[in-house]
Amino acid sequence: MSRLIRAAKSLTQHGRSFSSTAQNLLKEGDTASLVRKITSNDLGMFGDLVGDHNPVHFKDVDDGEGAVVHGTLLLGLVSGLMATTLPGPGTVLTSLSSKFIKPCPCPTTVEVKVVLGRVRKITKANFTIENKDKGEVVVEGEVSCFLTKEQLQQNNS
Repeated sequence: MSRLIRAAKSLTQHGRSFSSTAQNLLKEGDTASLVRKITSNDLGMFGDLVGDHNPVHFKDVDDGEGAVVHGTLLLGLVSGLMATTLPGPGTVLTSLSSKFIKPCPCPTTVEVKVVLGRVRKITKANFTIENKDKGEVVVEGEVSCFLTKEQLQQNNS
């Protein structure tokens, strides 16, 4: 098994809650979250995968500053959460806007939270990424995603 697949399987927690009482019906206000520990090994694998070896991501913790997690690694966690959990399989992200509020140090544990907006063919969701070690939001933003016909039919039934 490749290092990247093993790393992807190391997600520690997933959560999904529905605002409706019926499972699997997408509704405005539905939420999903995941908690993920990010290590220097993760940064090395991600840097190799995308070719980003900027020294800011690989600083020695002993130098007083430490490494900063790649912003696109953090945004990838948002994409993965939405594609696998909420709205779920079949979802295609069509746009993503983000604001990086604070640097995310490494190593750290982050929590990604997604809140679904009004459910329609192109659905918007808001997200936050929190550095759990410091209790600070490091990234926030909005995602637009294309829902499949099946997801929409499920919603309208």
